[in-house]
Amino acid sequence: MDEKRNPAIIGAGFFIAFLALAFGIYTILDAIDDSRATQQAEDQAEVVTADDDDAADPPAIDPPSASPGRNIINPPEAITEFTFVAQTGEPLSLSDLSGRYVLLAFGYTHCPDVCPATLLEFRQIKRQLGDLADDVAFVFVSVDPERDTPELLARYMARYDPDFIGLSGDEEGLQTIAPQFGLFWDIREDTSSRAGYIVDHTASRYLLDTQGQLIRVYSFTTDPRVIEDDIRDLITPAM
Repeated sequence: MDEKRNPAIIGAGFFIAFLALAFGIYTILDAIDDSRATQQAEDQAEVVTADDDDAADPPAIDPPSASPGRNIINPPEAITEFTFVAQTGEPLSLSDLSGRYVLLAFGYTHCPDVCPATLLEFRQIKRQLGDLADDVAFVFVSVDPERDTPELLARYMARYDPDFIGLSGDEEGLQTIAPQFGLFWDIREDTSSRAGYIVDHTASRYLLDTQGQLIRVYSFTTDPRVIEDDIRDLITPAM
C-alpha cells in the first residue's frame, strides 16, 4: 500500500526547488552584469589611453624665437628727440631715458582692447626679466592728449605698474616722430563706445636701444616671450 505524502514535506520541497531556481537565475544575471561591467571598463580604459596619447604628443608649436611679427632694425635707426608731458606733470624727453632700453607703445586710456593687452604683456615681460628690468623703461605714449591728462595717465598706468611711464603726446610732436615709427592714429566718434569715441591707432610695440635708436618692431601678435628674450639677450650678451 502506498504511503501518503506529508503536505508539509511536499511544500518544503517546492520551496527549496524555487530557491534553487531563483539562485541559479540570479547567478546567471550577475555573471552577465559582470561581463558588461568588465567590457565597459575596458572600453573606458581605451578612451583614457587614447586621450593620454594625444596629451603626450600635442601639435608642434613654433618656439618663441620663431614667432612671426618680429622685425630687427639693422642698422639701428635714430629717433628724433621728443619731449612730452609725463604722468607726473613734468616734461620728459627721450634723451632722459638714455642708458636704458625703451619698450614703447602708442595708444590711449579709453582703448577697449589693444592697449590693456599691451600693458599687461609689458607687465609680464617686466616680471619675467626680474632685476634686468631695471635697465628697461616701459613707456606708453597717448595719441589722445586732449583727454589723456597727466592725472588720468597716472591713474591708468598705476593699474598695470607704477614704474611704467605714461606720456601725453602733443599733436606736433606726434606728427614729427610718426614717420619714424610708422605711427598712425585717427580719432572719430563712435556712439557704441562707452567713451563716445574711438581711436584707430598703430598697435605695434617698439624697442629702442640705450642710445634711443630703434632696433626692434614687434607686431601686436608677437609672443611676449620673444620680446623678453630679445631684451634679455641685449642686456646680457653671450660672452
